Amino acid sequence: MHPTLPVLATIANADALKSFNSEGVNFFNSLRTPAALVAAAAIKDAFAMSKPDDIKNSRPWMILRTTYILLQLLAFSTEISCVFIASHAIVQLQMSAGISEIGKAASLVALMKSPQFEFEYVSVRAAFMTGLLAFTSAQALRARMALRRSKELSWAAMWFLLSAVAGLLAYNNSQSITYGGYTGLASKWLKMNAALLASRMTQPTPILAALMFSLGCIAATRCFYKQLLKLADDDADGRLSFDEIRRFVRAGPGQLWRMSVAELTRGQVKVQVLEDEPHKP
Repeated sequence: MHPTLPVLATIANADALKSFNSEGVNFFNSLRTPAALVAAAAIKDAFAMSKPDDIKNSRPWMILRTTYILLQLLAFSTEISCVFIASHAIVQLQMSAGISEIGKAASLVALMKSPQFEFEYVSVRAAFMTGLLAFTSAQALRARMALRRSKELSWAAMWFLLSAVAGLLAYNNSQSITYGGYTGLASKWLKMNAALLASRMTQPTPILAALMFSLGCIAATRCFYKQLLKLADDDADGRLSFDEIRRFVRAGPGQLWRMSVAELTRGQVKVQVLEDEPHKP
C-alpha cells in the first residue's frame, strides 16, 4: 500500500463530515420545551388530590392516592432531569461552534451517539419518555378517584387513559432507531448513570448521590415489606413464613381486584340487603 493512502483516506473522511451544531440544538430544544411543561403540570397536580371523608378509612383508595402522588413525583423528577441535561447539551453545542469540531459528524444520529453526546442523548430521551408515561398513568388513577361515585364511568376513564399509555409506548418502540425501544433505552440510561457515578466516586457529590439513592431504596423496601406484612400475615405474628407468601402470591390477582372495588362492592351489598329485608310494621 502506498504510504500516502491512509492520509488521503483520513482527509476524505474529514471532508465528508459536516457540522450538525444547529440540528443538535434543535433536537435538544424539541425535548426540553415539552419536558418543562410536563414537569410544571406534574408538580402542580402532585398534591392536588384531596382525601374526602368517604375514603379516609379505605386502604385501597389510600393506596391509589399514594401511587398517584409517587407517579407525579417520578414524572417531575425525570422531566426536570431532561430539562437540565438538554440545556447543558445546548450550551455545549452553541459554545463549540466555530471553535471545536465536536459538532461535526456524518449524520445527526452519528453525532448523538458519539462519545461527546451519547450520555445526553440517551438521558433526555429516556427521562422524557419515563416522565410522560408516569404522568399519563397518574392521570388514569386520578380519573378513577374523581369519578369513583360512578363505577362504570370511572373504570372506563381509567382504562382509556391507560390505553393511551400503552399506545404511546408502542409508538415509541415502533419509531425508535437506536437502542431497541424503550426498555433498551432505559437499560442503557441506567447503565450510563451508574458508570458516571462510579467514575467520579473520588468526589463528594457522586458519593452523596449514591448514598441518598441507597437510603431511598432502603426506605422504599421497608415500606413495601410493611404493606406486604399487613396483607399476607395471616396469623398476625409479625413475621412472614414461606407458606404465607405462597398463599398471598396465589391469591394476589383476586385480592387486588377485590381491593380495587371494595368500596363500591360494600355499598352495593348494603343496598341489596336493605332491599331484601322485609318491612317491619
